[in-house]
Amino acid sequence: MLYLPLRERYRRLSVEDLLKGGTQVSRLHSVTTALNILEKYGRNLLSPLRPKFWRSVKFNNPVFKTTVDAIEGGRFVLSLYGYSQSLPDGLSFPDSVQEPDVSTVAAVTADVIILHHELNLLISNMHPRHEEAAQELLGGELPQQSLVADYVSAPKDPQPETTSAGCFLCGTLVCSVFCSSCNEMLCEECDKRAHSHPVRAQHVRLPCGNTAKPRSLDQDSPSTVSSRPPWRCYSCHFENKGGSVLCVVCERPRGCTSSLSNLSLGSTLQRDSWECQACTLQNSASAVLCAVCDRPRLASKPAQDGYDSVALLLRDIQRDNKSITCPVSEKNGLFAMKNHQESMHEPESIGPLIDHTRQEEEIAKSEGWQCSHCTFFNTRNGRVCEICDRTSEGTAATEQPKALDMAHVQEEIRQKRLREDGAKIVALIREGEKYGVLPEEVCSAIRYSGTEVPQWWLQTELPYVLERLLDAASQKAGDTIGALTVEEARDAWVSSGGDMDAAVILCVTERRRKVDALSGLGFPERHKVVAALYESAGDVGRALSILQRPLLEPFLIRMWEEPQPPLRLDSADRQAVLRRLLAEHSLHSWGRAELALSLLIEGEGRYELQDVVEAVRESQDRDFIKRMLTQECAVCGWELPRNKMRSLTSCECCICPDCFRMHFTVAVKEKHIRDMICPACEEPEISDEGELLHYFSTLDILLRDTLEVDAYDLFHKKLTERTLMKDPKFLWCTHCSFGFIYERDQLDVKCPQCQCSFCRKCKRPWEEQHRSLNCDDFQNWKRENDAEYQAQGLAVYLLENGITCPHCKFSYALARGGCMHFICSQCRHQFCSGCYNTFHQRNELTRKMASQS
Repeated sequence: MLYLPLRERYRRLSVEDLLKGGTQVSRLHSVTTALNILEKYGRNLLSPLRPKFWRSVKFNNPVFKTTVDAIEGGRFVLSLYGYSQSLPDGLSFPDSVQEPDVSTVAAVTADVIILHHELNLLISNMHPRHEEAAQELLGGELPQQSLVADYVSAPKDPQPETTSAGCFLCGTLVCSVFCSSCNEMLCEECDKRAHSHPVRAQHVRLPCGNTAKPRSLDQDSPSTVSSRPPWRCYSCHFENKGGSVLCVVCERPRGCTSSLSNLSLGSTLQRDSWECQACTLQNSASAVLCAVCDRPRLASKPAQDGYDSVALLLRDIQRDNKSITCPVSEKNGLFAMKNHQESMHEPESIGPLIDHTRQEEEIAKSEGWQCSHCTFFNTRNGRVCEICDRTSEGTAATEQPKALDMAHVQEEIRQKRLREDGAKIVALIREGEKYGVLPEEVCSAIRYSGTEVPQWWLQTELPYVLERLLDAASQKAGDTIGALTVEEARDAWVSSGGDMDAAVILCVTERRRKVDALSGLGFPERHKVVAALYESAGDVGRALSILQRPLLEPFLIRMWEEPQPPLRLDSADRQAVLRRLLAEHSLHSWGRAELALSLLIEGEGRYELQDVVEAVRESQDRDFIKRMLTQECAVCGWELPRNKMRSLTSCECCICPDCFRMHFTVAVKEKHIRDMICPACEEPEISDEGELLHYFSTLDILLRDTLEVDAYDLFHKKLTERTLMKDPKFLWCTHCSFGFIYERDQLDVKCPQCQCSFCRKCKRPWEEQHRSLNCDDFQNWKRENDAEYQAQGLAVYLLENGITCPHCKFSYALARGGCMHFICSQCRHQFCSGCYNTFHQRNELTRKMASQS
């Protein structure tokens, strides 16, 4: 892919726009970082489990703002993905697009991945077509020295040459390996670390037993100078050695481009700042060491805390005479000398803070060495730094960390104490919130008593403290402000932070202010004001309501005890009557008020005011309103307004409330439930079970407010029995007429009411001979062998061969003679006792056939 022409490699990306910012290494790194983020956008769109907000990209996203939006053409790549709709705060897919175009997104993502990989190869000088690719992508301008610090491009014809500068990386004098690809001498540890990288794992290395000549400390060997050129500090413009990470003069990192004057508190609190694990200071992103404790950026949290850290700092102060000496400027030198003099004059003031003398001696005896590259003080033996993984020259213990002055030691102790106290206070406040205690109360309790369980102290000890506060406040104020309440004392104690003297003064002052405020509102009698404040627990609003209550009492008596004067229709002031109708009854318009007044006058007392008002609200038609006001009952003929009449959902008959209640009360108590129909038209006659259930459900709503409690309960009981009778397993007892549901399949059925047994099929009393015989055989056996049965003759035959309702299966004894038209007393089903078919009433079949046709 890398050997294809540029247009064929990148068919969708505009490479010229993406690389328009320049060919500097830092600029190319920004482009590669942006391409990495764009690649992730593409992979998220191609993933079957896309993020929740995949449809939009926000401009205020810090990752997008510092990477994709920081280069030219970044938004164009997003538009190729499908983010083509511009919003005020970002980019989004159009509303018409439900899913991203997978083929297009995959093609654009592939171009982004290839360009990202190719730029990384150019930066690391490992591109197979380095010059051609640089000409195509960067316009012939090759990037600067690779940012891979430990990598050196391999020459075309490597020749083993013995250098006199020692190890290429750490500078040690003993070299054991020569890399023909790097053309450098390396010691054993540096060779292991340098060639463990996958890029350099295939380098050819030869063992070498030569010992390089000692390198002068004042001069750099040619190989070192060629691989690590000197660099100039952006802050103080001092030219440092190639292997130095920090500036020798101002101790600024190598890659930091901002000066000391440009640093501010705002820049240290940016989004890309880092927090020191030791002192929690927010340092700028370019800082390698912490500005307060001088610990490296990647250093973990120190294992020793408390007095051990202070002991380590004291050891540094005592060894201040052995501090590192390096060339410094005049200003920095004076500052260092001043700090040195201060630390020499005041070392004894910290001695009393330390009680662990044995720990101090053990720490002072511990050996370590300081990295010459990142200045981290390593405690383990060896030459490889724990932070920067670079090798230092010496193997013995080197200089101790830079000594701190007295102010740093005291500040560290103070910050640690503040952190511990703050964490303790936060824990106590959170514990108090679980019990409903305010943070102010917790702080006041701790400040007053020093307790470690403030919520318990507030419940048990605070009432006694408030009593003493009330006594002190009463003695101080006298009788001028009255008796103080516990609520006022508690508020004053919390507001003063637990200070008793301040709480007494505040409590008295607040009560006087409240008394003066209420007196200024027109209540000059001080004893009433004081009593109202005591009753309201110091609440001014509630006290004001208590004081105003006697003033409003005559008005309330006049408003609620005097009856409302009736509406006089014959009043001379017609406009006043209309205004009263319009205001009191909320009529829609003046015309409807006139219509209501005219109807009341025409009715001459036959219509009630509320009935007329409701009718006028529904319609403006005078004739319709008159019909609504004079509805005749279909049972008794009494005329009432339509809104007072009752009617069923099955018909349009209007029934007065008295007739409605009387009819359904008699039907429930004396008739079958199917007789609960309209008393005027005897509707409905429903054969469909679903329609009948719907009718009873609506009837239940009407009877709920009409019938008495006992009648309504009886209606529900009959309705429940009717539902049970529909169950195919429901049986009637032949001995006591008790109905129940029988779940078993045995023929022998025992009634739970009378404890008598009968046959489930033939309904005859059960006998043991029936167990082995069917119903017909048992009847023949009984007729032939039972003498009592033969003596009774026809009476027993009629009793046993009675009739059974085909609808509810209830059995009846058959008497001699009579009509064959039977009406079941249980379900009101009409049938013929001869053929057991349904018996239709007169003209009922004709009506059904007419309705079906």
